[in-house]
This record gives sequence, structure tokens and C-alpha cells, in this order.
Amino acid sequence: MSFRELRNFCEIMRSLGYPRIISMENFRIPNFKLVAEITYWLIKRFDPKAEIPDDIEEERDRVEFIRAACHFFNQNLKIKLNIKKLYSSDGYCIQELLKIAEILYKAKNSIKNKEDFEFSNELDLTSRKAEIVQIKTLSTEIVETGLNLLDLLEKEKILKESREKAIEFLDNISKNSDSKKESEQIEKKIISILQNQQNTMEQLDDHIVQLSSKCNELEEEIKMKQIEHERAEKRLESLNNAKPAHFNEMRQLEAELAHVYRIYVEKIRNHDYLANKLEEYHTVEEQRNKNIDKELKAIQDNMKRINDRNLYDENDELNADEENGEDYYENYQQDAINKNVTNLINF
Repeated sequence: MSFRELRNFCEIMRSLGYPRIISMENFRIPNFKLVAEITYWLIKRFDPKAEIPDDIEEERDRVEFIRAACHFFNQNLKIKLNIKKLYSSDGYCIQELLKIAEILYKAKNSIKNKEDFEFSNELDLTSRKAEIVQIKTLSTEIVETGLNLLDLLEKEKILKESREKAIEFLDNISKNSDSKKESEQIEKKIISILQNQQNTMEQLDDHIVQLSSKCNELEEEIKMKQIEHERAEKRLESLNNAKPAHFNEMRQLEAELAHVYRIYVEKIRNHDYLANKLEEYHTVEEQRNKNIDKELKAIQDNMKRINDRNLYDENDELNADEENGEDYYENYQQDAINKNVTNLINF
């Protein structure tokens, strides 16, 4: 916000006929009530039939009022206002309100000029058009020069201090030769720094140009790759849609092969199971035969020992009853063998 904008806004509102006097001190601190009143008055000045909510007691109501006002001006005047500045209600909101006030002021002046022009036609003052235009231009130039002069007078304090410092510095330089040498050295350093900065800027510009060219090349490569990718996708889609020759026969053979493979797997599984069972049976039979052989060998050894012992202990009886003894021995041996064989078979 500038002093000029605030002053112009106060003058424009006064010329538009705003009933309340607006001073420059009203916007030193946020004053939402005054801003809302001015905004509502401007809306009604533009369109008396406009319906805008005027309740601003709560924060939600204030936000809704500012939104509705900005929407109204944007829709009817095609002016986009900054909602944050307008809601802040300080000096920065003047920049937004001034846009609307200037349009209404220009409209009012255009109506005045039209009336003056019609009145001048009635009085036959067409010969003085050039003078009227010149007076208008001079009045605008006078106002602009006055405003510029006022701004310069406000900045005079700061400019005066800087001017005095610059004069003192120049006087010191003119008095002291050493200061001249220092100034020359400083100037040379500044020139060298500027040259270095210029060189770096040129290098950066070249680097930017190279990067831009590389970016263009990469973009072209990306486009080519995208085109190739699209072509490959289209080709894959066409291959998927196209059916080769003997496709149905291949599907039928694949189904038959799957059925035959299932049968083959089942037979292999049964064969392995039966082979395992046969091997288990052979191992059991082999172990059983080994046990029978061991039993028979033990029986034979036992019978041999019994025979030898009977031969030495009953020599006399055997000699006396040789025939009866042989029969008895044979019967006894046969009975023992039969008993052992029956036991082994039952085992």
C-alpha cells in the first residue's frame, strides 16, 4: 500500500458520494467493519438489487461475506480480487477496493462528459473541443506532477542523508591520495568481480543451452521409444488375436496328452508301490529263511551232541539192546525233527 493509493481512494469515494468521511488513519490498524461497509456500499452502488449477506458478527459470517462480494465483482465486473488482502482489512485492502472504485468513478465521469458534450452541442461549442482536450490533459499532468512532487518531498529526508554521505565520501577521496588508490583498487576488484560474474553467466548460459539440447534429444528418444512400444503392443495384440493353422487340432492333442499323462503317472505310482511291497516281502522271506536255517543248524548240533553223549554213556546197554536201541534212537530223532519242523512252520 502507498500513500498515493490511499489518498486516491479517499478522494474517489468522496466524489462518488460515500456518506461517511474516510481518513487516512482509518486503515492504520485492521478495521473489518469499515471495509465491509464500504464493500457493501460499492455493491449496492453498482446493483441496488444485489443480495449480499450483511451479517459480520462471527468469523464464519465474515468469511462468507468476503467470498460473496468477491464472487459478485468477479461475475459482474470481471475483476478478480485478492480475498486475503480484502479480509485483512488493513492498508493492503485499499489496492483491491480501489479497483472497484476506479471503475465506478470512470463510469460517473463518462456520464458527466456525455452530458457536457450534449450541452455544448446545444450551445454550439464544437470549435472549442481542442481546448477542452488540452485542459483535460494539462489537469491530469498537473495532478501527476503534484503526486510525484509529494512523493519526492516525502523521500527528501532519506535522500538528503545519502547525498550528504556521498559528498563527504567524495571530499575525503579528493583530499587523500591513498583513498584514491584504494578506490582505484576497489574499482579494479569490482570490475574483475563483474567480469568473473559475466564469465560465469556466459558459462551458465552455454550449460543451459546444452541442457536444453539434451532435453530435446531425450524427448525425441522418449517419443521414438513410445512409438516403438505402441507398435510392439499392437503387434502383440494382433498375434494374440490371430489363430495359427491347426490350432484346434493342437488344443485337442494337448487335452489327449494331458489325459495320457495322468494315466501314465497313475501307473508309475502303482508300479512303484507294488515294487516296494515286493521288496518288503522278499526281505521278510529272506529273514524267515535265515531264521529257519539257524534253527535247523541248532537242532542238528543238538542231536549230534546227544548222539555222542549217548554213545559214550550207554555203551553197554547199546551193545545188549542194539537193535532196540537203534529203533528207539531213530524214532526219537524223527520225533525231534518233526517237532522242530512244525515249530518252524508255525513260526
